[in-house]
Amino acid sequence: MQVTLLTVVPVVALLLMQLSSCEYFRAIRDLTVELPRLPESWKQCLHPEAFRVSFIDSNGSVCTRTVEGRQKLLEVETQKGFVIPVVAEPLVNGLRLPPSGGLYPLDSGSDGRLVLRWENGFVCAILLELAGRGIALDSINTERLRNEIETRSHGDPFSLDRVRILESLVSGRFRVTDIKPLPSRTVTLIPGAGTWITESPFSPLYETLEGEILDLPLSYGYHHLMHRSTRTRYDIQVTEEETVIMKVSQ
Repeated sequence: MQVTLLTVVPVVALLLMQLSSCEYFRAIRDLTVELPRLPESWKQCLHPEAFRVSFIDSNGSVCTRTVEGRQKLLEVETQKGFVIPVVAEPLVNGLRLPPSGGLYPLDSGSDGRLVLRWENGFVCAILLELAGRGIALDSINTERLRNEIETRSHGDPFSLDRVRILESLVSGRFRVTDIKPLPSRTVTLIPGAGTWITESPFSPLYETLEGEILDLPLSYGYHHLMHRSTRTRYDIQVTEEETVIMKVSQ
């Protein structure tokens, strides 16, 4: 009788090979995120109770964590080898205000830390929503998109037509000419004496006397006009048909 000898891989060696292979393809990056400094116009009146931080996690899914407003750094696990958008929305007096953002690795420093900035919040929020819809971000020239938005926003990217930009990117027919401002209207109100700001981190200061009329240029959408010294605000909805203003005192 002839016996055929087979080469048998030891079980221990096979397990080690499998573990090594899994670790290699796991491709996880530990990323340190530096939360943003408050814009100058916010410092005296808006103090976030928390930040709602969203990013692409190690599984490629959009993940959201809420951290305390006084927290400066956040450690997250993300995928290696991909552009990773991170956004942080400040939560203030029950409101979610426009986010700051950062793109890894484009906005990382020499120490690898990702620093979030208000200038990048608009484009990072768009990229994060695209990722949530299953759009591969490596199919988009993210650096050029960010630069074009910065150039065409005239100092406030949150005044741009976000839906138009987002839908053109989803359709695959995006052109830089799709980066356009939202229609706007001058809203007239008498807010009362004091210093006022809107929800935009790029908002100018509006100084008014008691009984003085304030002409406020606002794009279509929802806005908040907030007093810098009190918790008084006006919630304003601007549409093509009408403007609705509601005073809120807390």
